[in-house]
Amino acid sequence: MGNGKFNYQRLPDKEYNKLLWKLKQGIGITLKDHFRMYGQDAEVVNAAAIITHLAEEFGMAVRGKPVDIDLPNWYRDRLDKYNADD
Repeated sequence: MGNGKFNYQRLPDKEYNKLLWKLKQGIGITLKDHFRMYGQDAEVVNAAAIITHLAEEFGMAVRGKPVDIDLPNWYRDRLDKYNADD
């Protein structure tokens, strides 16, 4: 990274996707009971995807990749639509 070029080592896709799947599963299992208390089981998948997205960007950022840690675009669009309906 000292030469002005970004050098970010990443696992092969197969290994990376397996770890990402494990992360999503762990988050989903953790959230499921909490969401179930409020009748929002259907939101577990979206919440797990958002948290995984943020964790993935955080992991890249702490390793030096210039990443803006932010909500995924699909969720930001959903929020914009929801807020426009108010």
